[in-house]
Amino acid sequence: MSYLVNTGNITLLKQLSKEIKKAITQDEQNEFSLYLVTCYFDVKALKSVIEHIVNKLEKNKSFLYKINVFIDITDWIKSKQTIPSLEKIISKTLNTKKTKIKIYPVNYSGQLFHAKSYCLVSHNKIKNGFVITTSGNLTMRGIGLNEYGNNVEISNIARDPESINSFLKIIKTLKNKTLSANILEKQDKYILTLRIFTRGSFYHKWEGSLSSEVRFKMNLTKKGIRVLSESAGEFGDYKGTSKSISRDPLKLEEIFDKVSKPFPRQFWSQYSIDTIFGRWVPTRIDKLIDKVLKESAEPYIDRIRNKTTKKYLNIIKNELITEAESFKEQGYIDSDPKKIVENWLSRLQNFRKNTELITVRIFNYEKLPDILDTSNRSTVLRLQEQLEKQVSLRTQTRGVKLIVYNEICSPDKRVYLSKIRKKCREAKNKLNTHKAKKANK
Repeated sequence: MSYLVNTGNITLLKQLSKEIKKAITQDEQNEFSLYLVTCYFDVKALKSVIEHIVNKLEKNKSFLYKINVFIDITDWIKSKQTIPSLEKIISKTLNTKKTKIKIYPVNYSGQLFHAKSYCLVSHNKIKNGFVITTSGNLTMRGIGLNEYGNNVEISNIARDPESINSFLKIIKTLKNKTLSANILEKQDKYILTLRIFTRGSFYHKWEGSLSSEVRFKMNLTKKGIRVLSESAGEFGDYKGTSKSISRDPLKLEEIFDKVSKPFPRQFWSQYSIDTIFGRWVPTRIDKLIDKVLKESAEPYIDRIRNKTTKKYLNIIKNELITEAESFKEQGYIDSDPKKIVENWLSRLQNFRKNTELITVRIFNYEKLPDILDTSNRSTVLRLQEQLEKQVSLRTQTRGVKLIVYNEICSPDKRVYLSKIRKKCREAKNKLNTHKAKKANK
């Protein structure tokens, strides 16, 4: 018979419950196999359905012998759950260790596996039980448990052995459409890598420094270039490139002599991983970094602005004009000295107002927006390969890098989380010690 579910009191889950009761009363056996076939799923719904079925069976002194879950491969990957982790989640909902659990990601190349069925069948030759064929996915909205509203679904129930046997033949076909053990292992590794790196943030390291933003620069004439190549000492404190000379007349880097840099030495090497996107840190350490950036920027910004007051800049301005005029008289530059200095002052004023740019130049690192999802498969694999290569090329690997590498190569969620928490506490203590030292300067 066909029904509409999730329209009132009858949800798909309640319908399952009624059918379980009928299946138990018509079968003397107390062992059943469960088949869950779905396109889309969520872990909460998966747990809810299995817990519900297990409780119903146990009340009638029955139990599940096997649990088989068939999921569209793309939706499995989107869940960021490895097969072992999903099977572990299911096992925790059971009160017995006897139940065999198997997850099958179904792969119809280039096609969406869109089937949805729920089947409970007795574990004997005469197949008693039921098959519910439905439009309802194994999601909270599909089974009728979403507190904000459910999907109205249609379902058809078959209880006769012929229909059950026909369904079990389909199950055999689906098993042949799952991935090989080797490919499944690679997929698990990919998902694990994706899950780890999406639970953290990437920081881009900017090249340059405070002084590079405020350097006073002059382009050289042919004569100036020749003199520079023969004797750089002719230009005093100026540093030369092939066609220009520059210097930092404000000596902004000196602010770090009075206020230490916000992160202690080797902080990033210990608590981050160098990747193609920059430095990656796990979420717990990312929060610590955000806090440091938020609390530490102001003292540096204040000192920079104190060193760039109008009165002080006028003194520097006159010095630079005098120097530039001298270089022009000697034929080393051919630009207007006053115009060069005015352009420099204008650039400096813009820098002085740009808090974000100042912050980047103080810390050298800038947080990137979220950049990974399941569509970035090749990128995720590159992250994985890069990490493995880094570890293989070095005689000694430690810190966060070693923890993540070990988790990807030999996953154990409890060990990983425990070690990451420990690293976070260690990072927090180092940052507090560094902060105290800065305060005592």
